[in-house]
Amino acid sequence: MEQYQVIQLLVAFLSVVATCFAAVAAFVMPRSAAKFAENLRAQNDSLDRLKIRKEQIFIELIQVRGLAISRNAVSAMNLIDYVFLDSPKVRDAYSELYNVYQRSTVFSEQQGKLEALIAAITEDMGVEQTYRHGDISRVYVPKKISDEQEAEQLELKLRLGALRERNLSSSNASN
Repeated sequence: MEQYQVIQLLVAFLSVVATCFAAVAAFVMPRSAAKFAENLRAQNDSLDRLKIRKEQIFIELIQVRGLAISRNAVSAMNLIDYVFLDSPKVRDAYSELYNVYQRSTVFSEQQGKLEALIAAITEDMGVEQTYRHGDISRVYVPKKISDEQEAEQLELKLRLGALRERNLSSSNASN
C-alpha cells in the first residue's frame, strides 16, 4: 500500500468518526439546549416571583408606617424570614422590630424599628438611592384617621379590661 492510499484511508476513517460525532451531536444537543433553556427560564421565573414577593412586603409595610399595624402588615412581616432568606440585614432588622413589638408599646420606638426594616428592604431591593430615608419617615396621616385609630385602640383596651374583669370575677366566684 502506498503512502497516498494510507492517507486516503485515514482521512476516510476520520471523516466517518466526525460524521458519527455530528450525528450524535445533532440528536443530543437540541435536547440539552432545550433543557438548559428551560432551566434558565425556571430560574428567571423564580427570581421574578421572589422580586414580586419582596415588592409586596415593601408596599404593605410602607403603607402602614405612621399608623398602627394592620393585619396585612402582620401577614407580610410573617413572610420576611422566608422571602428575605438571602438577606441577613433585612432579617436582623425584622428581628429587632419583632423584639420591640414584644417588649414595648411606645409607638415612636416601634416606628423607628419599622423604618429601619423598610430601609433594609430598600437596600436589598436595590432602590435605596431612589427611595431615601426621608421618604421612609415622611408619612401622611390625616388627624381624622389617627383619631379613629386611637379611639379603636382605646375601645379595644376597655373591652379587654371588661372581659378580663368578668373572667376574674367568674374565677373567684367558682372558687
